Amino acid sequence: MTVEWLATYQPLLVPVMLGLTVLFETARPLAQMDSRRWRHARRNIGMSALAFVTFGALGGVKAGTSAWVGVHHFGVLNVVALPSALRILASFLAIDLVNYMGHRLQHGVPWLWRFHRVHHSDPQLDATSSLRFHPFEAVVEVSYQSVAVLVFGIDLDAVVLFDTMLLAILYVQHANVDWSERLDRLARLVFVTPDVHHVHHSREPRFTDSNFADLFTLWDRLLGTYREAPDRRGIAYGLSEFDDDRHQTIKGMAMMPLHLSARELGRRVPVTCAAHASCDISRVEKRRFRCPSYSVNRSAASKISSVYFESMGIVCGAFIGLGTYTTSDRAARTRARPSSGRTAWRAIRQTPFIHGSRYSLRRRRVRARITRCSLRTTAFRSNASSS
Repeated sequence: MTVEWLATYQPLLVPVMLGLTVLFETARPLAQMDSRRWRHARRNIGMSALAFVTFGALGGVKAGTSAWVGVHHFGVLNVVALPSALRILASFLAIDLVNYMGHRLQHGVPWLWRFHRVHHSDPQLDATSSLRFHPFEAVVEVSYQSVAVLVFGIDLDAVVLFDTMLLAILYVQHANVDWSERLDRLARLVFVTPDVHHVHHSREPRFTDSNFADLFTLWDRLLGTYREAPDRRGIAYGLSEFDDDRHQTIKGMAMMPLHLSARELGRRVPVTCAAHASCDISRVEKRRFRCPSYSVNRSAASKISSVYFESMGIVCGAFIGLGTYTTSDRAARTRARPSSGRTAWRAIRQTPFIHGSRYSLRRRRVRARITRCSLRTTAFRSNASSS
């Protein structure tokens, strides 16, 4: 079996592995399968098709970079002549390390997390979740992988072998199959097993931000991000802010990067809402209704908005007296009739930014500043007319 044969028939590995893992899921499920299993599968497969087409279209960039490296002997691994087997092993470790760092950045950089959370928002983890990626995430991954191929000098043979192996392992890692726990415990000493990767898909942040590696557990163990769940059957998957069914459609997943979560709005959402378990967090964010258990965290976003409202009052007050202070002669100043504070306040209050009881304190501050500016303007006008 040559590398050219693997590169040619690699796309056929997707339906073959998907079919095999679905059969295993039906025979030995780890978690009870939902009655809407096939609707969930259709949506994931539709999103996976978009990502797979993007990966395939951009795969030529990585392959071309690797071919150029092989011809020009460029990169770190070409500095010293290594045996073929050792070279492939070093290439595997280098690619896995780059994937680890890229995966960790996708969790740490906010705008990258917006696209990566499409993969993490699946509340029912199974084989169809394996390639549930946003197409733009494929662009990001191919970009840093191509740079890694160039820097480390990874040959095309190692790239094709690694991608083929990882593609097959991805379906095993995400499958809802009750694998042998003893076998998993032995395999996780070296490889990322299903139990290890299922922990990464937990909705608890301490587990979500762990187990970033794709193939080897070495990097998680060395860099302190390795975690094991106490009970693999009790893991809750997904992201709480995207549990609503409208986020699980193909359109909802494609538009998910544009959706502002509660954390990004500077708000703290309670982990449990016993009194209102059916509250839709995204609707709370849009202020369509309020949940009594919903609390506001005075974070950076809240402080910035507070400064904004206070500065807006100062600016409005300045505009009130602008007509009086800018004229040069006394008669013109006497005839000048700046808008009153009441009129300015009525116009400001109609804006949606400060409408509602939540901003009553800020409204009072703005109104007090406008009133003070109005009093100064009135006093100046009376002094001007008397003189």
